[in-house]
Amino acid sequence: MNLKILCLGPDKTGKTVICNVLADNGLANFGEYVPTPSLRIVELTENVMVKGRQHEAEVQLWDCSGNPGCDSMWPAFVSKADGVLIVTNGEASATKNDRMIKLFNYFVRGRSLSKVCVLNNLIPGLPSDIKLLDERIEPVAVDAQQEQDELRATFKTFLESVVTTVLEDEDREGSK
Repeated sequence: MNLKILCLGPDKTGKTVICNVLADNGLANFGEYVPTPSLRIVELTENVMVKGRQHEAEVQLWDCSGNPGCDSMWPAFVSKADGVLIVTNGEASATKNDRMIKLFNYFVRGRSLSKVCVLNNLIPGLPSDIKLLDERIEPVAVDAQQEQDELRATFKTFLESVVTTVLEDEDREGSK
């Protein structure tokens, strides 16, 4: 099963580090910030158990730049996406809060993407609390630097819900 998962958020929230940890590609750099130019796609394979059956998910994880200059690319990003990871952190600047709201409204509220996971990337020196984007979606606190196994487990749980939705959609289409 092929899946496309978007990884979105304002700049400097740790999206690329999270994507690298999830892809287990050895590129998780916790040093100097390097902005993603526009889009970077990492691939991974994850086995998930859904409805008592094992499914192999071939995942394209789209690491999307948080730079507002890339907003014109959003229609291409969201096309045929199966789920969204929104990454934030405790930096409570008005600019980042406005950016989070804009991302959330476009990719979640304005689309039919029902599978969303908000990751609050705990970064040393920043507060750990974040503003809720939607009271129905509880942010998951993750520490991409120190607790990589917990991050992977959180992603696997999210992926199981995405696979469940995709299978249910396929069943509905097949019964028409």
